[in-house]
Amino acid sequence: MVKNKIYISSTYKDLVDYRSSVHAALRKMGYEVCCMEDYVAKDERTDIRCRSDAANCDIYIGIFAWRYGFIPKDENIGEKSITELEYIAAKQSDRATVLTFLIAEDVSWNPQVMDSVTGENQSGKRILELRNEIQTHSPAYFRNPDDLATQVVAAVYQAEAARSVSRPELFYDNYVTFELIQGSGIPGIDQMVERANDASLVMLKFGPSHTWWTTRLHLVSALATDFTKIQAIVFVDEDEQLYGIYSPHDVRHALAIAFPAIEIAYLQSVRAAIADGQFHASFVVEEFEEKLEENSGGKTEKQIKHDISKQLLNVWFAGRQASEQIELREQSSLELLHEISTCDGRFVALIKSNRVIRVIDRIAAVNQLARRKLDEMIA
Repeated sequence: MVKNKIYISSTYKDLVDYRSSVHAALRKMGYEVCCMEDYVAKDERTDIRCRSDAANCDIYIGIFAWRYGFIPKDENIGEKSITELEYIAAKQSDRATVLTFLIAEDVSWNPQVMDSVTGENQSGKRILELRNEIQTHSPAYFRNPDDLATQVVAAVYQAEAARSVSRPELFYDNYVTFELIQGSGIPGIDQMVERANDASLVMLKFGPSHTWWTTRLHLVSALATDFTKIQAIVFVDEDEQLYGIYSPHDVRHALAIAFPAIEIAYLQSVRAAIADGQFHASFVVEEFEEKLEENSGGKTEKQIKHDISKQLLNVWFAGRQASEQIELREQSSLELLHEISTCDGRFVALIKSNRVIRVIDRIAAVNQLARRKLDEMIA
């Protein structure tokens, strides 16, 4: 297996032993490691080359203590240190996974390499600002060179696992199929069933131009339960903003309680299909409208149906846990995996600009990742 290219970034003279420990551990594991020792063993390394190396690595490792570091004068409008410029370059890169490590605040440190003592870089103000920024992105904290090396190796291992599937195809194999039904007519429902062989989800739009009837929604949820592998129904409005994710069984149960005649009509349609030796979804659909009228005192479907609305969904699913969703920001694959894995629900919606971009099967994604790493360990 091709190992990832890793870039180690930090100030130098205060962290030379820490860098050496990390460098040795990673090289021992067979990684290609790039760092300032490869070209200039001091803080005044080439600004352009360092930023390029940080941006083009697979995994960036930023190690920070209490020095801000050398600030290049040329073409540096923000007057930032090379160490911070490397960090920014890695964060802005489409390629690099960013891993950061801070010396714990209660660890005794040599005052000769602390800006707050030496008076450098605004008497420590610059390094404090940088540390505060890094702390908003869940860094790890280390206490000595061996502790740092151990944490880096573990983090790199996890990052490499997450990078085994490239973003934006994150967890592509587990990406649940969206069978988009843009109306509540019988043809749309038939098509949904026909295409649902390998689908895990069905997405239903509802709104003024995508009217769903209670009768048709019951039919979809019942067919999904009895004839397909669909695990959940995703409700979105016409702007594809998420309203909720519920299992077909839960949707069917809620409708059966609210409108028992619909459930009776469906069950009679299923019995008719079995009696005729035609136990398949299309036959049940054909029977459904007739059975519904029989169980509604001769009223037509249009006379007994209700239009699906957020208000009705609120009534049916009151008290249930809100569907889980994650806003897609600039988080790395590893950060996104961590957010997904900490959710409780089976399915997690990924949201961008308030629109559903994708729905992830959380359990399948985590299991798939674990299997891949086990395969790599065994190989």
